[in-house]
Amino acid sequence: MEIVFLVVYFLVMLGIGARYAARQKNVAEFVTAGRGLGYWVATFSARTTGESGWLLLGLTGMGYAIGLSAFWVAIGETVGVAISWLWIIPRFKKAVSASGDMTMLDYFESRHGDPRHHLRIVFAAILLIMVTIYIAAQLTATGKAFQHFYGMDVFQAEVIGIVIILAYVTMGGFRAVAVSDFLQGLLMLAALLLVPSVIIVQAGGLAPGLGAMRAH
Repeated sequence: MEIVFLVVYFLVMLGIGARYAARQKNVAEFVTAGRGLGYWVATFSARTTGESGWLLLGLTGMGYAIGLSAFWVAIGETVGVAISWLWIIPRFKKAVSASGDMTMLDYFESRHGDPRHHLRIVFAAILLIMVTIYIAAQLTATGKAFQHFYGMDVFQAEVIGIVIILAYVTMGGFRAVAVSDFLQGLLMLAALLLVPSVIIVQAGGLAPGLGAMRAH
């Protein structure tokens, strides 16, 4: 039954890519989804990307290993994201919309007048290093999750994940990414609410549940 759910999940991701493939008429649509994403889709997409494998597997595993001290990570993350969304992003969004640039690299290059693309080279190098490390971590999380739940080889699971992701991203561009992130974000939110609830119920209440966490 678990394999059936996994296959259905992959088919849904590919279906999303196919659904929006016809909209990819130009680079702007592919990169920015025509600046037409809804608030909730954009929000879930951003946070699902930011809080992915490290949150569901890494932070929960950290909580199991060290107990309630792991909550400080969640607090710091929440404060950092709040500052970004309430103070930085609105100003940046306004500036980018006014300039008509598609990416952060485009915006900073035009803002600072860099015809020789020095900023673009530096930014691209930074993104290449950081995003490569981040993607590698997410693929590792995918492989380990598949190994645990389905008994699959870690490398094979990572290859499957890469193929599925590349397929729907290539077909549907950023819009497909955002919509798939929205659905995955709903699943993540459900899991984050359901798992603590099950722990509390099985432990016989909130206090015993916290006591069980402290014991670890």
